[in-house]
Amino acid sequence: MSRPLVLWAIGGSSCPPICRTKSLLYTHVSRIIKFVFLLWVAFWSVIDASIWATASWCLLGYFKILWFQCFWVFMLVHLVWNIPAMKYGSTRTSEDCLLYMRRESMSIGVALFLALATSIIPTAAAILLLSLSELWTNLQTHWLHTWLGVTCALYIAVKASQRRRMTTYTRARTVAVGRHRFGRVFDV
Repeated sequence: MSRPLVLWAIGGSSCPPICRTKSLLYTHVSRIIKFVFLLWVAFWSVIDASIWATASWCLLGYFKILWFQCFWVFMLVHLVWNIPAMKYGSTRTSEDCLLYMRRESMSIGVALFLALATSIIPTAAAILLLSLSELWTNLQTHWLHTWLGVTCALYIAVKASQRRRMTTYTRARTVAVGRHRFGRVFDV
């Protein structure tokens, strides 16, 4: 036996030094990806809390409630809601975290596009109803205020629909069993 193999055999390690350095590098990269996942969850929880706060502020703003008051309430709510996502990052592999981030970012893009595209007609209807009720309520209708409220409400609705779809995808996935066979795996 050569000298490095003797040291490896005497050291009691189960893999050669080259294998250990690759394993160490993989562990380091995996930790970085999981940290990025946690930052990503925190960033999007702030964005979601601000969208929820804007939607509620558009309704409650007439009663002298500030946007920051709504934001801090929804920030606390989203912090509690995202505890399972943070646990997901600590219990899953880095590939699962990357897949989750990709699916979530696609759902955010779809929700933004659909909310912006479909908010024009409901906003026009809401402005018409608010203009008609302005005589009884003495509240002035602001078109931007109304558009923000309707767009944020539509974003929240589409995002909830996309999230239900995403949980279906993560629970049932197809994996390769053999060369030409596939099986369904259900993660519980």
